[in-house]
Amino acid sequence: MGIHNKLSGIRVKNQSTTKQKALSIVIAITIGVILGLAAKLVDAQGVHPVFDAIGGRIGIWIFVATLISVFSHSPKLAAVKICSFFVSLLTVYYLYTVFVLHFFPMREIVFGGCVQ
Repeated sequence: MGIHNKLSGIRVKNQSTTKQKALSIVIAITIGVILGLAAKLVDAQGVHPVFDAIGGRIGIWIFVATLISVFSHSPKLAAVKICSFFVSLLTVYYLYTVFVLHFFPMREIVFGGCVQ
């Protein structure tokens, strides 16, 4: 039990309330919605290559997901927040495609939902 006591001292146990947990999940969903919308908006031709990293590369999404998980109170809460983040991100991305651009890429939606 020596290692357990040593590791317990590194990360102090933090008891968060249900309200704090719900708020942090809503914040993760909001970040996902904002990033999904930003990814779709910069997905157009002629956008500066720096902004293409938001929509064209998955690295920024994984970086944000890592930040969300690091600042979570527990591993279970981190898993729920990351799942909520990616679901909201992909939902907004493809809803914008379907309702605003009037384009329904079924193959890409299935592939994007399964892979990411």
